Amino acid sequence: MSRRTKIAKHLKEAWDEVITECYCTGQLNTEFDLQANLYAALKSRLCVDGKPKRHIFMEVGIELAEGGFIRPDIIVCSDKEVLSVIEIKFGPRVLPVQGKDMQSISSFASDASITITNERYRGKPLPPKKFTVSDSVLFVWAGVHAGDAIQSEVWKSDEFKNHLFLELHAVTHDSEDPSVVSFTNVGAKPVAEVQAINGEQHEAL
Repeated sequence: MSRRTKIAKHLKEAWDEVITECYCTGQLNTEFDLQANLYAALKSRLCVDGKPKRHIFMEVGIELAEGGFIRPDIIVCSDKEVLSVIEIKFGPRVLPVQGKDMQSISSFASDASITITNERYRGKPLPPKKFTVSDSVLFVWAGVHAGDAIQSEVWKSDEFKNHLFLELHAVTHDSEDPSVVSFTNVGAKPVAEVQAINGEQHEAL
């Protein structure tokens, strides 16, 4: 269960950056804004010279080996393997609904391989991108929302109970910066971690 420690670290750092530099400065207005900025923050960390080659796909069509078609918000792959599947939620004034968000990617947890399609591509023929899905895939839910940061029960379901997970919360408040809270089972038993925003340490939720 210790695998994916590095990618979990990069995801947490990218999330902190996006919340601090984009949300707290009023630059995020939609879920697509959040998605695009998280993509850019991840790309700057994962897709650089001297590091293992990584591919980051945003809202591409996924054909599952066992049948079905889904479109995750972001997936991170090596040349051959799916490393992480990420679902994003942006609702600064509403409570999070995590279970519904994760239903669309739960099929990853029981599939052995996927094919990435680009149905809008037009040009020279490209071979389909095929990737294996191992039991060390890191499933991620990342949301900006009101209320509290509470670890989702979805990770205890049959689809996810044997997999790695990471939850990234930015809990909004009136007249102050959000509390950034994370839950994960990567490298340890599930724990909550609270980050400081703009130098202020928020209480654990």
